[in-house]
Parts: sequence; C-alpha cells; structure tokens
Amino acid sequence: VDSNKAVVVDVNADYYKEHINPSVSVPLYRSIKGKDAWSSPNRFFSKFTLLNWPEINPNFAAEAKDALEGENRTVIVCCSGGGTLSTESTAYGRESKSLRAIHLMNMLGIKNVV
Repeated sequence: VDSNKAVVVDVNADYYKEHINPSVSVPLYRSIKGKDAWSSPNRFFSKFTLLNWPEINPNFAAEAKDALEGENRTVIVCCSGGGTLSTESTAYGRESKSLRAIHLMNMLGIKNVV
C-alpha cells in the first residue's frame, strides 16, 4: 500500500469510526433504514427489539464497481471480524465480511482481490 502497489478496501459499515489509512470504504452491510418491519426478518427484529440489526448493503455491487473500476493494483479487502478458509475447526472455515465481499467482487469481475 505504501508503495502504491495495492489498495485497501474496508467493508465495515463503521468506517467513519475507525479504518486503515489509506483505504476506500465499500460497506458490505448497513444499518437498517426505513420503517417497514415486515419486508425482512432483520427489519422485524430491529424494530421490535430496538437493536441495530444490519442488512446487506443493496448498493454494494455499484459502490464496489465505482470505487474499483479500472483498478490494476492488488485489492486488499479488510473487515473488523476476520475469517479463515482453513477447515481445521469447521467444514468450511469461518466466514467474515471480508471473505464474503471478496466472493462478491470476484463475481462482479473485479480482479486482483485478496
């Protein structure tokens, strides 16, 4: 990153609170917006438990493409949770926001994602 050979993409919704410098914010999840409690289970639980349940960012694909279009450097995706592809403790590893975002970015055709 310091030698400008890579770009860091932070997929946390709380980018404004804390993030790696320099990095680009492309949140994978967001706080639930709107008052429609019946459109998804997370909206229902968020409204009736008064907890902040997240939902997938419906604009993730567009935001990722906008932020990374034409990017030739290595794209390093990070989140606060961490995950692993190692199957030592579970059959499929431990999923994280960054691993899910990498998968979606690959499906969008974004190259050089790690």
